[in-house]
Amino acid sequence: INRLNQNIVDVTKPRTENKASNASNFKEFIYARIGDFHFVVEIAKVVEIIQGFDVTPVYGQNKFVRGLINLRGQVLACIDISIYLGCSGLILDERNKYLVLKHENQEFALCIDEVFGMRSHDLAGFSNSSLVLADEIAELFPRLIENNAQTILELSVDSIIQSRYLEPFHKEKLN
Repeated sequence: INRLNQNIVDVTKPRTENKASNASNFKEFIYARIGDFHFVVEIAKVVEIIQGFDVTPVYGQNKFVRGLINLRGQVLACIDISIYLGCSGLILDERNKYLVLKHENQEFALCIDEVFGMRSHDLAGFSNSSLVLADEIAELFPRLIENNAQTILELSVDSIIQSRYLEPFHKEKLN
């Protein structure tokens, strides 16, 4: 039984009114995959999808920041969350795909395995992921939805920027 997509319907309102209000509950997302994790990210947070870029490695203990990408003169941090999802780290080569994501005035490239395209989802269908996911994963993917027997996580771009794994790179720490 799929309990994540249950909605309460107000039978006192005319059906046409319910349909109109539901239409505004839908939002557009980019649908992608890292390892076995299928996820969506709000399309307004996606600048572009790129592939075939060289990554200049950043050495050290932090495997969250894999390196830097020069995207038309703009230097972007290359973020790899695959290890934190329990996957083996992505091998970075010319075949890699990246979602260039933005948070306020900051942009970064997220390493991904595959992009499936755009999807529209009803926001009311999402559930709190902390009920079923480990805390570290739920921080990055705070909500999830079940769609055709597939669990799809919603990536929080804000959570990546605020992640403890990026603390050494925050401006406040550098000053």
